[in-house]
Amino acid sequence: MVSDNSFASVIRVNIALLRLSGVVSYENGSIHQSSLQNILITIAYGCLFAYAGLYTYEFVLHTVYLDTWMESFAMILSLVGGQARFTILLLFRSRFQRLLATCEELWTMLNATEKKHVRDYVKPTRHLTYYYLFSCAFTIFFYALANLFMGQYDDALNATIRTLPYICPVEVHRSPYYEVMYIAQLCSMIHVGLTCAGADTVGPVLILTICGHFKVLNTRILHLNDPNRVRSKGSCSVSMKSLEIMRERNDTKNHVKSNFEACVYYHQTMFE
Repeated sequence: MVSDNSFASVIRVNIALLRLSGVVSYENGSIHQSSLQNILITIAYGCLFAYAGLYTYEFVLHTVYLDTWMESFAMILSLVGGQARFTILLLFRSRFQRLLATCEELWTMLNATEKKHVRDYVKPTRHLTYYYLFSCAFTIFFYALANLFMGQYDDALNATIRTLPYICPVEVHRSPYYEVMYIAQLCSMIHVGLTCAGADTVGPVLILTICGHFKVLNTRILHLNDPNRVRSKGSCSVSMKSLEIMRERNDTKNHVKSNFEACVYYHQTMFE
């Protein structure tokens, strides 16, 4: 579970997408490694790899047919691009998890006003994620529903043959195999869409999060003369190193120096 007081609660939609694809795993508000992650990664990467391979094969096999060529090429661009970004995220997964842990540490250093600054910066990424998810869902279900009203007419059988919405390595037309494969394709393509959405929105989330913390740092520097600005109640829940810095500079005459050192430590944590 993700605590409402943690940074993960601010980006809960993105965290949910990353958990589904196995990139991160949260338990009691902390990031940890689990065997379930490897299973989820295998499923996500397997779906992406399978569809990318099938559409690439279809593209090479039926290049002479313009309608199939255009459809296959468009799907290849989407799937291979999503697979590449997801692969990069997996290769740097440990570093990304450290970034999230650092974001959680920085979040504990903020008071209520400063947390609002970060939330305001991160909020657009939530709208971007919802828009991305809506676009993926619309495209996937459009393919799936449109396929129900379309089919290939066979002159020899004098009947319309049902086709699956996405490429399948084997031809399936009869019940119940058609229905089973239809549901399997729909579920797997939804998983592909969610995986790509999680991988594609990671960058904007991290960038705007850092922008929010720079805003906090800028505010703190502008209020160095205020002894209560940096050392607020919310900021007192920092790491032991930061607390020692505050206690050593307890003299009110040195509060500017103390606040400045706290800002420097905060800035160093941002660049870890």
